[in-house]
Amino acid sequence: LTHFVMAKELKHCKSVDELQCNENVKHKAKDFVRKYMNKFGPVYQRSSDDD
Repeated sequence: LTHFVMAKELKHCKSVDELQCNENVKHKAKDFVRKYMNKFGPVYQRSSDDD
């Protein structure tokens, strides 16, 4: 999930050197993760894959 958030932020920068984790980015990332995890209900349970 954190890699996805970082990839989204990198789309707005010309280079990796411009990427800064300021309060605005932290707030957007927090909201994104909260909305994403709400899809799984109040308690996240990992699915059991029987491979």
